[in-house]
Amino acid sequence: MRGTGLRRAGLVALLLIASSAAPAEAQPRLPCEDGAARPAHAALGARLAVRVWRPQDLAGPWTPPPCSRWTERAFSALIALAGRFDGVASAEQVLRRMGAVSQTREIVYWSYSRKRWRRLFEETAALQGPDPDLRRDDFSPAELAEGRDYYVWQKENTAVSGSVLRIRLHEIAPDEIVLEQVNVTETRLFLIPLLGAGDYEALLFLTRERDDVWEYYHVIRYGDGGDAFTESHRASLLNRADALFRYLAGLPSGTTEPLAP
Repeated sequence: MRGTGLRRAGLVALLLIASSAAPAEAQPRLPCEDGAARPAHAALGARLAVRVWRPQDLAGPWTPPPCSRWTERAFSALIALAGRFDGVASAEQVLRRMGAVSQTREIVYWSYSRKRWRRLFEETAALQGPDPDLRRDDFSPAELAEGRDYYVWQKENTAVSGSVLRIRLHEIAPDEIVLEQVNVTETRLFLIPLLGAGDYEALLFLTRERDDVWEYYHVIRYGDGGDAFTESHRASLLNRADALFRYLAGLPSGTTEPLAP
């Protein structure tokens, strides 16, 4: 019982830090909007900057900017992570890592509940379509094109069911990549629904700042159907997102202080 209380206290502290007692006017600002992104990109080599917004943190309804291609909808939480990474000289190298779906099985993350490093995914696979049985080889950079939909199967290394993600590349340029992810199948814990189809939406903005240094901005929106999921698993969600950043940036996993220890 004492350990459970400590974990709960730690999660409450994390939520307070992550939301930074955000003033109501401090709404998210995506990199595609005018002005500096919010949160601002962390310095190269620093931990990701993190902000968490719940509807009550905002002065009014948040209207996604037109550049996001998102529609306005009710949500339970917005999570944004922003940073920088280097060592990647070309957009093609970034696309190669994105397309190497089978390699994501090697990602490890810090499990907040188990207090140890563990593999993030039990199964991953590139798909020919939204059917999880339509497995195929990884996507090559040459296959990835603007405006097309790609599908990926992911089963995390937990009791939560796997899901199919639709990935759409909105922008591909030598100095910029923008992609969107949406879950097209629901997620369950045994028979309990956690996230309905479309309740997980994510945008990833990658912009070359200079030479081989890239700015990274990842924003995730959970639909109001995912309220219990995001509240009870917020710490693990942050650590999972950090692990995905490290994979894309080519950084070793399991060697640094997690975002949510």
